[in-house]
Amino acid sequence: SGHVDESVRHAVTKLAHLHLVSNGTARDRVLQLGEEPARVTILGSPEVDALLAPDVPDAADVLRALGVPPAWAADGYGVCVWHPDRADMGGLHRATTALVEALGCSRVPWVVLDPNADRGCDVIRAVYDQRLRGEWAMRVASLSFRDFAGLMRGARAVVGNSSCVTREAPVYGTP
Repeated sequence: SGHVDESVRHAVTKLAHLHLVSNGTARDRVLQLGEEPARVTILGSPEVDALLAPDVPDAADVLRALGVPPAWAADGYGVCVWHPDRADMGGLHRATTALVEALGCSRVPWVVLDPNADRGCDVIRAVYDQRLRGEWAMRVASLSFRDFAGLMRGARAVVGNSSCVTREAPVYGTP
């Protein structure tokens, strides 16, 4: 959900003396916190550089290595990355079930990545164990950053509550 992360980011920002931000919007946010302009520098994003690096593998190669049907690369696929929402642990099973049902109704094949190891990941994995069935889903435990980037670059869409929806996907123009 990011709410805990946001609090930590705010605290770290207030403790830091130098702020190396990725863009003008981030610089404006740091300045709004009262930091001195001379201590805030736009550096860019090493993550974006890595996403655009020439050694990011082709999506078809990543899919082939995962054992995904070849037609997925040609016809298009989606990527789903879903993590536990610490703000709504009581509704996690219901939300994950609704997500999986929606994916199944979408008529798009999905590469579904297992959640991170945060509290609640067992709930998500249990729903995946019960409901990710059929030819429309390929469950993947984990991927290297390079392979994940290649997978994202070739996807028709990305769904989930991971930061990849707002960070990596826009770099590739993936909705």
